[in-house]
Amino acid sequence: MITNRASGVSESSGMRVIAPGVYVYQQPDGWCRSNGGLIVDADSAIVVDTQFTRDLNDAYHTAVRGVTDKPVSYVVNTHHHGDHCYGNHFFPEALTVCHERCLAQQIRLGQPNPTVLKAMFPRYDFSGVVWTRADITFSQRMVFQHGQREVRLLHYGTAHSVSDIALHLPAERVVFCGDLLFNKNTPLGLETSFGNWLKALDALLELDALYYVPGHGPVSGPEGVEDLQGYIRLIWREAKKRYDRGIPSHEAALDIDVGEFRNWATPERVLANVERLYYEFRGEEATSPIDVSALMEEMARIAERH
Repeated sequence: MITNRASGVSESSGMRVIAPGVYVYQQPDGWCRSNGGLIVDADSAIVVDTQFTRDLNDAYHTAVRGVTDKPVSYVVNTHHHGDHCYGNHFFPEALTVCHERCLAQQIRLGQPNPTVLKAMFPRYDFSGVVWTRADITFSQRMVFQHGQREVRLLHYGTAHSVSDIALHLPAERVVFCGDLLFNKNTPLGLETSFGNWLKALDALLELDALYYVPGHGPVSGPEGVEDLQGYIRLIWREAKKRYDRGIPSHEAALDIDVGEFRNWATPERVLANVERLYYEFRGEEATSPIDVSALMEEMARIAERH
């Protein structure tokens, strides 16, 4: 069973204002818990990402309605993973926006299977989870006005996933990064191009924001982006040494000392990251099939030992 390693972060979730009309829904550290966002203008609101389970979405919806009673005009999904999109239907009045690859992946995967999800994450109830088809998709960049505010949706290619986007509010100097950014949380790279992820993080830094909202972990400034780059470079370097010596990926992951990042939440994810890096070293695509179930079981055993 994968447990929530909260490392000093409260189990409670809640809204935090970071700019006029711009809120972060901060979640505790751990598996299945992702941050969300809310952008409120004079007449309507935008919700950034939704949650994984019915209970988590109930709490999120309540928090949104605790801030505003304005209609939600858009729900923006930063990528196709369920902890960022399985609650879109909680805002039925909204148009859902995502990258075209996000929709393609959702169609490929089909409706979520609660039994399979329960086996992977036993502490959660996945009954009633669904994904709803996006109303609007784009390929590279989408810019629109929400009231007086300019909203930019930016895609940097395959990074954490094939469908990642960031939502940039240039006037407020805020970026909702989705899982392009994990802060004080070990990232999870199951369908990842780590090389391009580093380039995407460089692009996020070029936006010169004051606030970078991660998919998981606390809001940060540019230092949070730089920290994630440091983690990726470390495991890339150390995994490549072991790959070149013919050490199996599982053994390599357990052998790597992550140094200053050892106190990040969910450290067991190094197993998945090194496995995917080995795929990358062999020149395989980020979408190459990987045995997710076996990795999840082993990461759960590592988490229990911690």
